[in-house]
Order: sequence, then structure tokens, then C-alpha cells
Amino acid sequence: MKEKLDEASLIARFLEKNLNEEELITLKNWVNESYENRKLFDQYNEVWQLSNVVFNEGQYNTEAGWNSLQKAITKNSNNANNRFRFVGNNQLVIWKVASVAAMLVAALFIGLFIHKNDKLTKNQIVTIQSPRGEKSKIILADSTVVWLNSESQLTYSNDFDSDMRIVTLSGEGYFDVTKDCDRPFIVRTMKADIEVYGTRFNVSSYPDEQQTETTLEEGKIGVYIVGKSNPVAVNPGQRFIFNKQTGETSLEQVDTDLYTSWKENKLRFDNALFGDVVKKLERWYDVKIFLDKDLKSSERYTMCIKTESLREVLKRVKLTTSMSYKIDEEKVFIYPKNRVPMD
Repeated sequence: MKEKLDEASLIARFLEKNLNEEELITLKNWVNESYENRKLFDQYNEVWQLSNVVFNEGQYNTEAGWNSLQKAITKNSNNANNRFRFVGNNQLVIWKVASVAAMLVAALFIGLFIHKNDKLTKNQIVTIQSPRGEKSKIILADSTVVWLNSESQLTYSNDFDSDMRIVTLSGEGYFDVTKDCDRPFIVRTMKADIEVYGTRFNVSSYPDEQQTETTLEEGKIGVYIVGKSNPVAVNPGQRFIFNKQTGETSLEQVDTDLYTSWKENKLRFDNALFGDVVKKLERWYDVKIFLDKDLKSSERYTMCIKTESLREVLKRVKLTTSMSYKIDEEKVFIYPKNRVPMD
């Protein structure tokens, strides 16, 4: 069986001048296979030349090179705040980078990081964060793809590609897990673990929310609840809900797109309560919404948000709800109709 080529790692080590003769031939053949490969190689090389990144004992020393790299990224990005940074000696935090050039930097840095692994201590923790109002996409060492929703965090050890593929999730993530029957993939959340071997599913477990939910699109998963010995089997098209406070669980048949479409930049609601809509809007638009204590809404909402601005969404909600609103930068005040807004 032909081994899958890790072109990002090969290019990273080529730029470090750290390829042996056989690897150099492999890389050369890959570059010559297609115009797309050559273009990708040239883009890596260009970003590398701009970055002047220096490694120091397995850690990134980016102070000297980051300024020139950031200037190059800014030209191709609408969000210059997205960046890479190290925190302490054993925690890597990767912020979502929106531009194509920045994603190339991400792959390049990850490739370099992997091949400096011999200098790192075991059990170094990798933490990937997706800030409010943003979403991130990560490809793990086993080719599993993870999408992180707004205000979410994924953590795993640098020996992830061992006998057990374990990640810890805080927030919401969609997982497209590479099948490997010999090495189960485990998503750990507060009071519940999800075990899979190869499947596609969504997990939502925000620290400030009462429920942990998982929705299965394809394959099969088992949910282990803390204090219970037997897992709950979840089948495709089902949504499992666990109440972290009461311990109650439920399993229901659902339209999975309602819970997974966020990764395609669509926020869908189906008969959702006003409070649930508000909570998701806060994360989606990176705002804080203040509700007047006298505001009473028993309305339920069914809608799909794609490219609409927050103001457009609130106008739509106002059509069916007796309310008014005021937007003050990152703060939104919602109050009863014909009332003076809150301070």
C-alpha cells in the first residue's frame, strides 16, 4: 500500500535544508507532477522567504521574523488580528488565520513544528482556539479534519498519533474522523466522552451551557457519561443530549443539517426559543446582547442566517416580536417596543 505523501512536512524540511537525497527526489517528483503542486511549492517558498523564522531549541523564536511576515499577511487578509503565538513553555495556541497566505504559513509552521519534535518534551500540550465571531479548520496528524465554531478550543498532546487519539473540546466542533479500527478517536468534554473509529459528527459543549450535545451524520459513536459504565450508542441522524447538572439524557431523530451547517457559514434555527437565538447570535457576531428585564418573548424562530449583518437579522426578528433594539459598537440592547433603551 502506497504511503501517503506529507508534502507540507517535506517542504518545511526542504526549506530548513534538512532533506536527505531520497526525500529530495520524492519532493522533486511531487513538484513536477502538476502545475498545482508547483504553484503550492512556490507559495510555501515565498512565505518562508518573507518570514525569516528562526527556531531555538524546539520553540519558535518569532519576535525577529514576525513583523515582516505580518506585513505580508496583512496585504491578503481583512483581519490582521488573527495570528500565531506561543504561551509559556508547553502550550501552543494557534489563532485562526483567514487569508490564503496565512493558511500557508500555518501549514508551514506546523510542518516545522512536527519535525522539531525530537527537541520537545513528551506530553507537550497543543491548544487551538477559535475566538468569538470566528471559525477555524484544523487537520490533525492522522488526517482527521476538525472545524471549530466560535469561542471554542481543542486541546491534545503532541503524541496524539499514538495508540489512542484523544482530544479535549470546550465549545463546539465538527469532526470528520479518519477511520482506524486499531486506534479509537476520543473526544473528551465536561462529564462526557465520545468514542469513534471513523465517522462524521458534531459536538457542542460550552462551559456556560447546561447541555452537552452530539449529532451524528455518518458512522456510529458511543457516548460515555461520567459515573456510568455502559456507553449510549448513537446512530446516523440522531442527536444525543446530556444535561450536565441533572444527569438526564435523551436521544432523538433530527435533521442533522440544523446542527452542522454552521461550518458552512450558515446559522440555522428551527422553532428555537428567543433565548437560544440570542446566545448563538452573540457568538456568531462577537457581540454582547443585553435583554431588558421587562422583555417577554414566547416567540419561536425558524430562519437561516448566511451573509446577513446583525442589524439585518435583528430587523427580521423585530417583524414577529414586540421589541426594539440599539446597537452600540459591540453591545446590543434589546428592550420592549416603544420603550426608552437601557443604559
